Amino acid sequence: MFSSWFHKKEPANPSEIAKMIRSAADNTDNKKMKAALQAAKTLMQDATEEDSKEVAVMGLEIARSLPPLDADKLKKLDFDNKKGVKDLFCGLLRQPATLSSMVERLGDPENMALVDIMKGYAREDIAVLCGQMLRECIHYEALAKKLLCSEDFYDLFRYAEDTHFDIAADALSTLRVLLTKHKKMVCEFLHNNKDFFTSYERLLSSESYIARRQSVKLLGEILLDHHNFTVMKQYIEKPDNLKIAMNLLRKKDSIAFEAFHVFKVFVANSDRPPQIDHILRCNKERLVKFLDGFCDDSRPEDEQFKSEKSFLIQQIQNIQEDAA
Repeated sequence: MFSSWFHKKEPANPSEIAKMIRSAADNTDNKKMKAALQAAKTLMQDATEEDSKEVAVMGLEIARSLPPLDADKLKKLDFDNKKGVKDLFCGLLRQPATLSSMVERLGDPENMALVDIMKGYAREDIAVLCGQMLRECIHYEALAKKLLCSEDFYDLFRYAEDTHFDIAADALSTLRVLLTKHKKMVCEFLHNNKDFFTSYERLLSSESYIARRQSVKLLGEILLDHHNFTVMKQYIEKPDNLKIAMNLLRKKDSIAFEAFHVFKVFVANSDRPPQIDHILRCNKERLVKFLDGFCDDSRPEDEQFKSEKSFLIQQIQNIQEDAA
Protein backbone atom coordinates (compact mmCIF):
# COMPACT_ATOMS: atom_id res chain seq x y z
CA MET A 1 0.00 0.00 0.00
CA PHE A 2 2.62 2.50 1.06
CA SER A 3 5.09 1.46 -1.64
CA SER A 4 2.58 2.29 -4.36
CA TRP A 5 1.80 5.63 -2.68
CA PHE A 6 5.47 6.62 -2.64
CA HIS A 7 5.86 5.92 -6.33
CA LYS A 8 3.22 8.44 -7.36
CA LYS A 9 4.60 11.23 -9.49
CA GLU A 10 2.74 14.03 -7.71
CA PRO A 11 4.21 15.38 -4.44
CA ALA A 12 3.38 13.28 -1.38
CA ASN A 13 0.80 14.67 1.02
CA PRO A 14 2.76 16.29 3.89
CA SER A 15 0.17 15.32 6.49
CA GLU A 16 0.48 11.68 5.45
CA ILE A 17 4.27 11.89 5.64
CA ALA A 18 4.06 13.32 9.15
CA LYS A 19 1.63 10.55 10.17
CA MET A 20 3.97 7.91 8.77
CA ILE A 21 6.91 9.38 10.70
CA ARG A 22 4.85 9.37 13.88
CA SER A 23 3.63 5.81 13.30
CA ALA A 24 7.11 4.56 12.44
CA ALA A 25 8.53 6.15 15.59
CA ASP A 26 5.75 4.74 17.80
CA ASN A 27 6.24 1.24 16.42
CA THR A 28 10.00 1.33 15.81
CA ASP A 29 9.38 0.52 12.16
CA ASN A 30 12.70 1.33 10.52
CA LYS A 31 11.54 0.39 7.01
CA LYS A 32 8.54 2.71 7.16
CA MET A 33 10.62 5.47 8.77
CA LYS A 34 13.20 5.27 5.99
CA ALA A 35 10.51 5.62 3.33
CA ALA A 36 8.79 8.50 5.13
CA LEU A 37 12.04 10.39 5.69
CA GLN A 38 12.98 9.97 2.03
CA ALA A 39 9.60 11.36 0.98
CA ALA A 40 10.01 14.29 3.38
CA LYS A 41 13.54 14.92 2.13
CA THR A 42 12.36 14.98 -1.48
CA LEU A 43 9.57 17.38 -0.58
CA MET A 44 11.85 19.72 1.34
CA GLN A 45 14.42 19.77 -1.45
CA ASP A 46 11.67 21.13 -3.69
CA ALA A 47 10.56 23.77 -1.18
CA THR A 48 12.87 26.60 -2.25
CA GLU A 49 11.96 30.24 -2.76
CA GLU A 50 11.88 29.69 -6.52
CA ASP A 51 9.40 26.84 -6.32
CA SER A 52 5.64 27.10 -6.52
CA LYS A 53 3.53 28.38 -3.66
CA GLU A 54 1.86 24.97 -3.46
CA VAL A 55 5.12 23.19 -2.64
CA ALA A 56 5.97 25.80 0.01
CA VAL A 57 2.60 25.31 1.66
CA MET A 58 3.14 21.56 1.75
CA GLY A 59 6.50 22.06 3.43
CA LEU A 60 4.84 24.32 5.97
CA GLU A 61 2.30 21.60 6.75
CA ILE A 62 5.09 19.18 7.58
CA ALA A 63 6.52 21.63 10.10
CA ARG A 64 3.14 22.08 11.75
CA SER A 65 2.21 18.43 11.94
CA LEU A 66 5.44 16.71 12.93
CA PRO A 67 5.15 15.14 16.39
CA PRO A 68 7.31 16.24 19.31
CA LEU A 69 10.66 14.47 19.43
CA ASP A 70 11.04 11.73 22.00
CA ALA A 71 14.55 10.60 22.95
CA ASP A 72 13.28 7.16 23.95
CA LYS A 73 11.74 6.59 20.50
CA LEU A 74 14.67 8.09 18.64
CA LYS A 75 17.03 5.76 20.49
CA LYS A 76 15.24 2.67 19.16
CA LEU A 77 15.68 3.59 15.50
CA ASP A 78 18.64 2.35 13.47
CA PHE A 79 21.55 4.70 12.86
CA ASP A 80 20.51 5.84 9.38
CA ASN A 81 17.02 6.75 10.59
CA LYS A 82 18.36 8.53 13.67
CA LYS A 83 20.49 10.64 11.37
CA GLY A 84 17.55 11.07 8.98
CA VAL A 85 15.34 12.45 11.75
CA LYS A 86 18.11 14.87 12.72
CA ASP A 87 18.59 15.98 9.10
CA LEU A 88 14.86 16.52 8.61
CA PHE A 89 14.53 18.47 11.85
CA CYS A 90 17.45 20.76 10.97
CA GLY A 91 16.22 21.09 7.41
CA LEU A 92 12.81 22.29 8.58
CA LEU A 93 14.53 25.00 10.64
CA ARG A 94 16.53 26.15 7.61
CA GLN A 95 13.76 26.22 5.02
CA PRO A 96 12.17 29.66 4.52
CA ALA A 97 8.81 27.94 3.97
CA THR A 98 8.88 26.15 7.33
CA LEU A 99 11.15 28.24 9.57
CA SER A 100 8.54 30.47 11.22
CA SER A 101 6.19 27.56 11.84
CA MET A 102 8.96 25.48 13.42
CA VAL A 103 10.14 28.30 15.68
CA GLU A 104 6.57 29.06 16.72
CA ARG A 105 5.86 25.40 17.42
CA LEU A 106 9.06 24.74 19.34
CA GLY A 107 8.73 28.02 21.21
CA ASP A 108 5.24 27.22 22.49
CA PRO A 109 5.43 27.11 26.33
CA GLU A 110 3.46 23.86 26.28
CA ASN A 111 5.83 22.17 23.82
CA MET A 112 8.59 20.25 25.58
CA ALA A 113 10.50 19.23 22.44
CA LEU A 114 13.59 21.30 23.32
CA VAL A 115 13.85 19.64 26.71
CA ASP A 116 13.25 16.22 25.15
CA ILE A 117 16.09 16.85 22.69
CA MET A 118 18.45 17.93 25.47
CA LYS A 119 17.63 14.77 27.41
CA GLY A 120 19.13 12.90 24.48
CA TYR A 121 22.52 13.75 25.97
CA ALA A 122 21.82 11.05 28.54
CA ARG A 123 21.88 8.43 25.76
CA GLU A 124 25.27 7.76 24.23
CA ASP A 125 24.04 6.63 20.80
CA ILE A 126 21.98 9.76 20.10
CA ALA A 127 23.77 12.39 22.20
CA VAL A 128 25.73 14.03 19.38
CA LEU A 129 22.72 14.02 17.03
CA CYS A 130 20.60 15.69 19.70
CA GLY A 131 23.35 18.22 20.27
CA GLN A 132 23.32 19.13 16.59
CA MET A 133 19.56 19.63 16.72
CA LEU A 134 19.85 21.77 19.84
CA ARG A 135 22.43 24.05 18.28
CA GLU A 136 20.25 24.42 15.20
CA CYS A 137 17.46 25.62 17.50
CA ILE A 138 19.78 27.99 19.36
CA HIS A 139 20.35 29.95 16.15
CA TYR A 140 16.93 31.46 16.82
CA GLU A 141 16.77 33.79 19.80
CA ALA A 142 13.27 32.82 20.92
CA LEU A 143 14.29 29.16 21.18
CA ALA A 144 17.64 29.96 22.79
CA LYS A 145 15.88 32.05 25.43
CA LYS A 146 13.34 29.33 26.11
CA LEU A 147 16.08 26.79 26.70
CA LEU A 148 18.25 29.16 28.72
CA CYS A 149 15.38 30.13 31.00
CA SER A 150 14.07 26.60 31.51
CA GLU A 151 14.60 24.68 34.73
CA ASP A 152 16.36 22.00 32.70
CA PHE A 153 19.06 24.34 31.40
CA TYR A 154 21.47 23.46 34.22
CA ASP A 155 21.36 19.80 33.17
CA LEU A 156 23.80 20.88 30.47
CA PHE A 157 26.42 21.30 33.20
CA ARG A 158 25.97 17.66 34.15
CA TYR A 159 26.21 16.50 30.55
CA ALA A 160 29.36 18.60 30.13
CA GLU A 161 31.00 16.41 32.77
CA ASP A 162 29.98 13.13 31.16
CA THR A 163 32.62 10.42 31.23
CA HIS A 164 32.20 9.89 27.48
CA PHE A 165 34.42 12.43 25.74
CA ASP A 166 32.12 12.89 22.71
CA ILE A 167 29.11 13.68 24.90
CA ALA A 168 31.00 16.08 27.17
CA ALA A 169 32.60 17.88 24.22
CA ASP A 170 29.27 18.23 22.40
CA ALA A 171 27.44 19.48 25.50
CA LEU A 172 30.18 22.06 26.10
CA SER A 173 29.88 23.17 22.48
CA THR A 174 26.13 23.62 22.92
CA LEU A 175 26.66 25.53 26.17
CA ARG A 176 29.12 27.87 24.48
CA VAL A 177 26.76 28.65 21.58
CA LEU A 178 23.88 29.17 24.00
CA LEU A 179 25.88 31.67 26.08
CA THR A 180 27.49 33.60 23.23
CA LYS A 181 25.14 33.58 20.22
CA HIS A 182 22.53 36.16 21.29
CA LYS A 183 24.61 38.58 23.31
CA LYS A 184 22.01 41.06 24.54
CA MET A 185 19.61 38.31 25.58
CA VAL A 186 22.36 36.41 27.37
CA CYS A 187 23.52 39.57 29.13
CA GLU A 188 19.99 40.11 30.42
CA PHE A 189 19.82 36.50 31.58
CA LEU A 190 23.14 36.71 33.44
CA HIS A 191 22.17 40.01 35.02
CA ASN A 192 18.85 38.63 36.26
CA ASN A 193 20.16 35.23 37.37
CA LYS A 194 22.78 35.99 39.99
CA ASP A 195 23.07 32.31 40.92
CA PHE A 196 24.31 31.35 37.45
CA PHE A 197 27.99 31.76 38.27
CA THR A 198 27.55 29.90 41.54
CA SER A 199 26.22 26.92 39.58
CA TYR A 200 28.93 27.40 36.96
CA GLU A 201 31.61 26.82 39.59
CA ARG A 202 30.95 23.08 39.37
CA LEU A 203 32.48 23.11 35.88
CA LEU A 204 35.44 25.25 36.91
CA SER A 205 36.29 22.74 39.62
CA SER A 206 35.25 19.64 37.70
CA GLU A 207 37.39 16.51 37.77
CA SER A 208 36.88 16.34 34.02
CA TYR A 209 39.80 18.00 32.24
CA ILE A 210 37.78 18.97 29.16
CA ALA A 211 34.94 20.39 31.26
CA ARG A 212 37.34 22.45 33.37
CA ARG A 213 39.36 23.73 30.42
CA GLN A 214 36.43 24.64 28.18
CA SER A 215 34.41 26.21 31.00
CA VAL A 216 37.36 28.43 32.00
CA LYS A 217 37.80 29.46 28.38
CA LEU A 218 34.09 30.24 28.04
CA LEU A 219 34.11 32.24 31.26
CA GLY A 220 36.88 34.40 29.86
CA GLU A 221 34.90 34.98 26.67
CA ILE A 222 31.82 35.99 28.64
CA LEU A 223 33.66 38.41 30.95
CA LEU A 224 35.64 40.04 28.13
CA ASP A 225 32.62 40.58 25.87
CA HIS A 226 31.72 44.28 25.97
CA HIS A 227 28.02 43.39 25.95
CA ASN A 228 28.54 41.86 29.39
CA PHE A 229 30.28 44.86 30.96
CA THR A 230 27.78 45.16 33.81
CA VAL A 231 27.88 41.42 34.41
CA MET A 232 31.68 41.52 34.44
CA LYS A 233 31.70 44.32 37.02
CA GLN A 234 29.42 42.30 39.26
CA TYR A 235 31.55 39.18 38.86
CA ILE A 236 34.87 40.80 39.76
CA GLU A 237 33.46 42.35 42.93
CA LYS A 238 33.43 38.96 44.64
CA PRO A 239 36.69 37.84 46.31
CA ASP A 240 35.75 34.17 45.94
CA ASN A 241 35.75 34.56 42.18
CA LEU A 242 39.26 35.97 42.26
CA LYS A 243 40.41 33.09 44.44
CA ILE A 244 38.99 30.62 41.93
CA ALA A 245 40.87 32.32 39.10
CA MET A 246 44.12 32.33 41.09
CA ASN A 247 43.79 28.63 41.88
CA LEU A 248 43.14 27.83 38.23
CA LEU A 249 46.36 29.62 37.27
CA ARG A 250 48.24 26.78 38.96
CA LYS A 251 46.58 24.02 36.93
CA LYS A 252 47.86 22.30 33.80
CA ASP A 253 49.32 24.67 31.24
CA SER A 254 46.32 24.94 28.88
CA ILE A 255 43.87 25.45 31.74
CA ALA A 256 46.21 27.97 33.38
CA PHE A 257 46.47 29.95 30.14
CA GLU A 258 42.67 30.19 29.86
CA ALA A 259 42.51 31.14 33.55
CA PHE A 260 44.96 33.97 32.83
CA HIS A 261 42.29 35.68 30.73
CA VAL A 262 39.87 35.50 33.66
CA PHE A 263 42.48 36.67 36.17
CA LYS A 264 43.47 39.67 34.05
CA VAL A 265 39.91 40.99 34.22
CA PHE A 266 40.32 41.42 37.97
CA VAL A 267 43.76 43.00 37.82
CA ALA A 268 43.27 45.24 34.78
CA ASN A 269 40.12 46.79 36.19
CA SER A 270 40.97 50.38 37.12
CA ASP A 271 38.16 50.51 39.66
CA ARG A 272 38.95 47.44 41.72
CA PRO A 273 36.94 47.00 44.93
CA PRO A 274 39.01 47.26 48.15
CA GLN A 275 38.55 43.57 48.95
CA ILE A 276 40.03 42.60 45.58
CA ASP A 277 42.97 44.95 46.08
CA HIS A 278 43.51 43.41 49.50
CA ILE A 279 43.87 39.90 48.10
CA LEU A 280 46.22 41.05 45.36
CA ARG A 281 48.29 43.08 47.82
CA CYS A 282 48.61 40.17 50.25
CA ASN A 283 49.80 37.89 47.45
CA LYS A 284 51.81 40.53 45.60
CA GLU A 285 55.28 39.00 45.84
CA ARG A 286 54.15 35.49 44.98
CA LEU A 287 52.00 36.69 42.09
CA VAL A 288 54.77 38.78 40.55
CA LYS A 289 57.23 35.92 40.81
CA PHE A 290 54.70 33.45 39.44
CA LEU A 291 53.63 35.62 36.52
CA ASP A 292 57.20 36.51 35.60
CA GLY A 293 57.81 32.99 34.32
CA PHE A 294 54.21 32.05 33.57
CA CYS A 295 53.80 30.12 30.28
CA ASP A 296 57.15 31.37 28.96
CA ASP A 297 58.09 27.96 27.57
CA SER A 298 54.74 27.23 25.94
CA ARG A 299 54.20 30.67 24.36
CA PRO A 300 57.63 32.08 23.53
CA GLU A 301 56.40 33.96 20.43
CA ASP A 302 53.04 35.21 21.71
CA GLU A 303 53.78 38.93 21.90
CA GLN A 304 50.27 39.94 22.92
CA PHE A 305 50.35 37.54 25.83
CA LYS A 306 53.76 38.84 26.91
CA SER A 307 52.51 42.40 26.77
CA GLU A 308 49.40 41.59 28.81
CA LYS A 309 51.45 39.70 31.38
CA SER A 310 53.87 42.61 31.79
CA PHE A 311 50.95 44.98 32.24
CA LEU A 312 49.43 42.81 34.96
CA ILE A 313 52.74 42.55 36.79
CA GLN A 314 53.04 46.32 36.76
CA GLN A 315 49.48 46.73 37.98
CA ILE A 316 50.08 44.36 40.88
CA GLN A 317 53.32 46.11 41.82
CA ASN A 318 51.52 49.44 41.81
CA ILE A 319 49.01 48.20 44.35
CA GLN A 320 51.74 48.01 46.98
CA GLU A 321 53.03 51.45 46.03
CA ASP A 322 49.57 52.95 46.42
CA ALA A 323 49.17 51.34 49.84
CA ALA A 324 52.52 52.48 51.14
